[in-house]
Amino acid sequence: MPSFDFKTVFMPTARLGADQYWLALGMVALIDTLRLSLVALGAVQTSFITLILLSFVHINRMRDAGRQLGLISVPLLLGLAGKIVAACVALFFAMLPILNAYLVERGVDINDPEAMNALAADPGFQTEFQAYVMNTPELAVELAQAVAWPSHWGFWIVVVLVGRWFARLPSRQG
Repeated sequence: MPSFDFKTVFMPTARLGADQYWLALGMVALIDTLRLSLVALGAVQTSFITLILLSFVHINRMRDAGRQLGLISVPLLLGLAGKIVAACVALFFAMLPILNAYLVERGVDINDPEAMNALAADPGFQTEFQAYVMNTPELAVELAQAVAWPSHWGFWIVVVLVGRWFARLPSRQG
């Protein structure tokens, strides 16, 4: 196995072979998982640090493969798209019980299709429900917690899939 220098792996002047690339991706994923586990939700600064480290890992792999550095945008943009899709799906499923509780609280029979259709046709309902969620801080925290891990996994699954392609690129050094 090739040597792995922890001090230089994230320096944008290094070159990473396929094995070193996988180890570096694993390190960044571990750092990101620790960030999500230990740091308060919404710590945007630490997310940017993770993206910078991930960019350096991809730059170093592309440098080793002799490819254009512009390719590093592929895993980052696709990873962010995966994160957004996973967050939307998680948000939808987290929102359903809140919506049902809100409707029951308003006296709407959620088992009555006519009442639900009438509510769906009401132009002010969406605004009222949105105001309800926004004015209830514990719901916002609950939704943020419900979205955090699925979006994290969505990001890393896509990055690993693109990483599989990047790792298979032949090295310039043979």
